[in-house]
Amino acid sequence: MTTWKRLLTYDSSYLRTFSSEDNGSCAFVIDYSGGTVGESHPVPFFQAQRPYGSGIEYIGQSEKRRIFSFVFLVKYCHNKIHNLTEFKNQNRVDPVPRGCRMVQNIPMSSSQSSDMRLHRMLDALDLGLWIMDLATGRMSVNVAWRQIFGYDTATSSDFTKELWWEHIHVEDVDIFDRNFQHVGRGDQPSFSQEYRLRTCSGNWIWVHSHVQVLDADSAGFPLSITGSLEDISKRKRMEKLLRESERSKSVLLGNLPGMSFRCAFDADWTMEYVSEGCLELTGYRPYDLVWNHVVAYNELILPEYRQYLYDSWNEAVEKCSHVKVTYRIRTADGKEKWVWEQGIPIYRTDGSVEALEGLVLDITARKEMELAAHHSMELMRYVVEHSRSAIAIHDRNMDYLYVSQRYLDDYRVKEHEVIGKNHYEIFPDLPEKWRKAHQRALAGEVLSAENDPFERDDGSTDWTRWECRPWFEVDGSIGGVIVYTEIINKWKRMEAELSKTHGRLERLIGGASGPIAILDAHQCITRFNEAFEKITGKDSATVTGKPFHLLFDSDSYPENALVWEEMLGADLKGSAEYDLPHADGGFRTVLWNWATISDDDTDEFGYTIVQGQDITYRKTAEHQLRYMGDHDYLTGLYNRRYLEEELVRRDTAEHLPLTLVMVDTNGLKIVNDSFGHEKGDELLQDVAQLLVKGCRASDIVARYGGDEFVIVLSGTSGLQADYIISRIQTLAANLDSGRIRLSMSFGYATRTSLQEPLHMLFKKAEDILYRNKIYESTSAKSKSIGLVMNTLFEKSSRESNHSKRVSEICGQVARKLRMSEEDVNRLKIAGLMHDIGKIGVEETILNKPDKLTQEEWGEMRRHPEIGYRILATASEFSEVADFILEHQERWDGKGYPRGLVGEDISIQARIIAIADAFDAMTSDRAYRKGLGLDAALKEIEKYAGSQFDPKIADVFTTMMRNGSVVV
Repeated sequence: MTTWKRLLTYDSSYLRTFSSEDNGSCAFVIDYSGGTVGESHPVPFFQAQRPYGSGIEYIGQSEKRRIFSFVFLVKYCHNKIHNLTEFKNQNRVDPVPRGCRMVQNIPMSSSQSSDMRLHRMLDALDLGLWIMDLATGRMSVNVAWRQIFGYDTATSSDFTKELWWEHIHVEDVDIFDRNFQHVGRGDQPSFSQEYRLRTCSGNWIWVHSHVQVLDADSAGFPLSITGSLEDISKRKRMEKLLRESERSKSVLLGNLPGMSFRCAFDADWTMEYVSEGCLELTGYRPYDLVWNHVVAYNELILPEYRQYLYDSWNEAVEKCSHVKVTYRIRTADGKEKWVWEQGIPIYRTDGSVEALEGLVLDITARKEMELAAHHSMELMRYVVEHSRSAIAIHDRNMDYLYVSQRYLDDYRVKEHEVIGKNHYEIFPDLPEKWRKAHQRALAGEVLSAENDPFERDDGSTDWTRWECRPWFEVDGSIGGVIVYTEIINKWKRMEAELSKTHGRLERLIGGASGPIAILDAHQCITRFNEAFEKITGKDSATVTGKPFHLLFDSDSYPENALVWEEMLGADLKGSAEYDLPHADGGFRTVLWNWATISDDDTDEFGYTIVQGQDITYRKTAEHQLRYMGDHDYLTGLYNRRYLEEELVRRDTAEHLPLTLVMVDTNGLKIVNDSFGHEKGDELLQDVAQLLVKGCRASDIVARYGGDEFVIVLSGTSGLQADYIISRIQTLAANLDSGRIRLSMSFGYATRTSLQEPLHMLFKKAEDILYRNKIYESTSAKSKSIGLVMNTLFEKSSRESNHSKRVSEICGQVARKLRMSEEDVNRLKIAGLMHDIGKIGVEETILNKPDKLTQEEWGEMRRHPEIGYRILATASEFSEVADFILEHQERWDGKGYPRGLVGEDISIQARIIAIADAFDAMTSDRAYRKGLGLDAALKEIEKYAGSQFDPKIADVFTTMMRNGSVVV
């Protein structure tokens, strides 16, 4: 016997029957009481042949006597019965639920009879009902529960939880067991779940189960559980079919071209569904349009089509018909498309519109083709109507299908008089040759004539140019002929006029001294005089009938053809200078003059006369003068005048930032003094070429004056200018300029605003140049001096050995005179460089084996001054320069170049003079043998006090005799 949950407590001898008005539901409360039931033997509730199911709930038992009350709630819904326990929160009889009535004092015999009827009623339900005692795990179930499992309904076998669980699908049993445990522990009052169940026959079915607590102890711990079981396999199959149907529908709609839709019939066309084609059609995702999340579909429709679309749908709704409409939309990326929409309204049962469903296709390409075709047709009609030719279209019977307005005007007929009529009826006197021409055209030929007379009724004659050709049907068969006719009376008059003047023109052109050509309306040469043959070197017969521009080598220079096409015929007359290639491969610059003769009536071009004048020599002279005026004669760069004019032209915003670079050539004076001005000029030319090579084609490189250059860099920042200067310096370092190493100083300034004057730009660049020159010139000059010495020694090995010996002698004498080591070193350098000025003496004089002539000695005597100028340019050699200048002075004042006397001559120069003279006397020459040591020393002693300082001469001769001097 199951222990039941106490839900309601009733007094004895009451039977209440509640009849609910809600959806046909009935609630029964049966109150059992009486003396026939013993204290220890409760009413055997489940001893009936078919026990009660979970549609019964135990309500309560009083303390004084046993009262068993049961609540039944049966709800009929779609021919199925569900257990609804809606009274368990009511723990008293009163108040009676609204809409129910009460019946009291039913005799015991009636109660027992009702009990049996309820048993039968529960067994009659198709809803499986069960009750489980949690203590024993035993279950009581109704017939429907057994039927769902597939058990024999007549069996009375007990059912347990384990037996039930064995029927549940392995994938569902864990979840069901977990939910069941939660209810069994009292964690939750109930749960519902759908799961798969295997029947006794082995088939799988879907069931819906509702489980809830039925009875609990005083602590609230569940004692028994009840529930329902419903076979929902049919519903599941229907749901699966529905899902498959929806999926198939989705696939179908998703693969349809364009966008399928379902929308509300409102002003926004609010979309309830759109297919994936929405993105390709509109550029918006389906989510963006559905329920107007991002944009309403009406916003995509161009404003001029919105009312048109609404009216179309409104008419379809009223007539219950389809909609087929074309309009334009604007996509998410702003593009416009033509779309074609077809759809149908969906109605509710009351006749109102539930939704609109349909399909929208992109027909932009087709629409554009239609518009293009329409435009082409209109264009063809325009061309035909404005053609010079009169056009008529006939069928195979020569009946008129179409005539142009010019045809009506030229042949003085009206359209209604000819359309549909036969051509030979309109012109009965048509010559037989034209009839034959029509028949030949109908056979597939194309015929034409240039000068054909047409006799009018009034006796006048029109000259015509005509063409007759077949036209074809879609299947390729000939449908008729098209006749093009043009009256050319004006051309005939022109021919007559030309014929009259032809003789005069021939004489005029042939006898002209200058080149003359006559061109027709197509710019082809019709006449070419002898002078033109001479200037082109081409025979008239080879160019007659050819386009005039071919004379100008249009194959190699196609732009020539374009120029002449624009010039000739553009005006009634004109002139231009243009180069003309000659047959000998050269070019002639020709001043061309032309005049176009036009028709007086129509102003159309007739022919053109072109006359030329050879100005080659004049243009060459002009070019040379202009070049000389703009360029530096030595370097070929732009000169200062051109530079200043160019800066004015570049005084505009498009040239900003404008960078001005000033360049100074270091050591030019040394090169001029050492190697001569010719070598200095070569150095400047090397610098010019190097600057041009290092700059860009758009840059301006100019010689500013002397050894200074200026570079103008348009649209160039300071950083870019640094890169260009660096590139020039790299080129200079790699340049071999005849043993002379190029050295340049740079300074630049950048103009970023037109407010800054150009002269300030010059000043800034010049200041930076001279500041850099201070740092760079000393090193550059020193390198140049070293280069001069090396060059001198390479010119004459004798001079090299001589200078080294003089340097050694000077150093030893200086130490003997107790000079400081710094002075000793300086004197040794002076001794090494004492003849540096000889770099300016011709190599033939330096290496002459014979005695020098008086003129050659005069050239040689210049070397102290040349050496002084070379060394004076470098600060570290400035004192040495004085020694070099004086080393040919004499103690008695008879030396050169200044004739100094005695101690006015620096002591270093006096020492160099003795060392130089001694080495010269002891060295062999081609014209004499060198002196011995004693002889040379005697010469020094002989001229002491006259040529040499006597004290230094005495020290030197003593050292030499003692062997103190080692050379």
